[in-house]
Amino acid sequence: MPRYFIYFLIVCSVILGAIAAPARAQSPDPLAIPPTPDCGEPDIPLTLRPEEQTAWTVCEKWVWSCIVQGKEANVFEKKCTNPRRDSDETDYRQPYNFAPFLAPDDYISKNAMSDSFVRTILAEPYYSEKTPPLGIRIFGAYFARPVNLENVTTTRNLVLDGSIFKRGLRMTNFETSKNVSLDGANIRGRLHLMRARIGGSLFLERGVFDFVDARDARIGASLEASRSVFTDMLRFDRAHISGKVYLVKSRLTSLNAWDATVGGSMELRLAEIRLRMDLTGSTIQGDVRLQEVTFGRRADGRKPSCEWNTTSEIDHILQEVHKPARLKDPALGDKVLDEMVRTRPTKAGKPDDSLCDEMAGNEKRTSRHEMLLRDMRINGTLCVMDMSGVIEADPASGGKPTALETISLDGTEANSTVLRWSPSDSRTLWRAVNFKTGHMLINLQAQPARHFIDNLEVAFISFVKRGTTTKVIIRDEDDDKYLCDVTPRPDNMDPAESRDAQNRIVDFFTTARNESGSAQPFAHVVDRIGDTGINTTFLKKAVSEYKLRNLCRSSLFFNTFSQRKQDSPWLSNYEVMRSSFSVAYASNASHPRSVFEVADEGRKVALDAICSAYIPIAKYSVSYGHEPHNLFLWALLFIALFWLLLRFES
Repeated sequence: MPRYFIYFLIVCSVILGAIAAPARAQSPDPLAIPPTPDCGEPDIPLTLRPEEQTAWTVCEKWVWSCIVQGKEANVFEKKCTNPRRDSDETDYRQPYNFAPFLAPDDYISKNAMSDSFVRTILAEPYYSEKTPPLGIRIFGAYFARPVNLENVTTTRNLVLDGSIFKRGLRMTNFETSKNVSLDGANIRGRLHLMRARIGGSLFLERGVFDFVDARDARIGASLEASRSVFTDMLRFDRAHISGKVYLVKSRLTSLNAWDATVGGSMELRLAEIRLRMDLTGSTIQGDVRLQEVTFGRRADGRKPSCEWNTTSEIDHILQEVHKPARLKDPALGDKVLDEMVRTRPTKAGKPDDSLCDEMAGNEKRTSRHEMLLRDMRINGTLCVMDMSGVIEADPASGGKPTALETISLDGTEANSTVLRWSPSDSRTLWRAVNFKTGHMLINLQAQPARHFIDNLEVAFISFVKRGTTTKVIIRDEDDDKYLCDVTPRPDNMDPAESRDAQNRIVDFFTTARNESGSAQPFAHVVDRIGDTGINTTFLKKAVSEYKLRNLCRSSLFFNTFSQRKQDSPWLSNYEVMRSSFSVAYASNASHPRSVFEVADEGRKVALDAICSAYIPIAKYSVSYGHEPHNLFLWALLFIALFWLLLRFES
């Protein structure tokens, strides 16, 4: 009996745990921010130089007391906390994650710091030598004036997480052998990192930034900027980043990385870019992962004219304050969005023109909505999954959806490539001229409406389908290789020998969606499929027909017939012929042709008719591995040989 009683208790505990689980999983109101106390006197004796003894404020002295103890100065909580807490310790940061964005000016006196304080403890040997290995760690500082750390050299970590910068941060030529962290920061104005030398990583996660300029920077580890908002350009042209670039789920306005070098992977999974991305000339030693990248929303008649979709279910800093169910006062969510997005960017403490509106007024070709992955060298996998190029319309503005103008892979080389499109009405032009890759894994079940492909070079190609049991469709947002880690198997392959797959290949290359008109990519893909031993007779016929599609079009009638046949393949030849005759000649009824014009048109029709009889011969001979002109030469050779034999007999 006790044994059954024990079983009963176990079952009850499981049921109660399941009932209580939703309550535990329910996250608290992120905007229920505790009040911030005033700074108190340091609780340890400090040995300051006379000039700092008088220049530093009470808060700055208290922060320094935390630093010399190897602690993090939580300026919101006014506690010196353990920066590397164990799992059972209190997270003193969590209640203040949104404090820099809800009412930042409420901390103008209680959290005030100066750039001279930070510069002194970084650069002055008297203080830097007293800084423990953990470095300078401050959470929640308020900088009312510009912060200038230009040309500062240090050997310590610099952590200014959750801090508020009202007039920008200048770190041009800044140098450290350790890390720089600005996680959760609210930086209004420019963050200058030109020619910065950071031996470790640069952390910009879950923060809100305007213009970030890291041109020619050198980062010894990674650039970590996931789930952040960049209201202006993020730029790291010619930068050298030894580790990865991590922009997962970030909200970007414009990303520029001309001729940059990245030693690891470049991750933009589930990112949203509201204007453009340009990685022209970059070298990526790892993968470039672009899974489900979207392109913001268009707001007609409003400034800025482009925005992010804050209602999406992707876990990022904007979405967390857009769930009214989580907020006791939903109006506070709008207040946070005003601070994060609607009043940005700023310059010198004043509102600045949005990059969206600046580029909308620029008529240059390069100013339009586009994604440029040109002339890149990718030593890993280029993964472009479920990207349509659609720019949604903002429902409040009553506008219409539009799309990126171009997604370009021109001149790029990748070790392998994974491509899959999501079904959409997007008119984005996909370009791939002089594109070279080793293994291409492609899904053609949904295809772009427009593409321009020429001089394609692929070593091996295989086709994948949307299955129900493979990782191809499993949504795992926390997996770096989500959607990209596809291994061809019998259950997820789209067999190239099947007629359905071959019809999709023909449709991709021979319909109006192929704006290049080049048969080279089609023929090249068919050759690669044939190299695997698959019967490609059907595809070779289609290639031959596509190559010769413009051969017999000298006459007006046959030109119209070919065009109508291409535009309306479902019509019978008789229906196409009748409509072609009407289109070609009925329009000229009011302007009778001369005898010479009629004779010339008749001659062209006769030549086109003879030419049309040649096309089936060429199509079928090519499909069996023969070239028509070679057959003709062999026939002439046979006739000549037969004639010579007859001459010898006589």
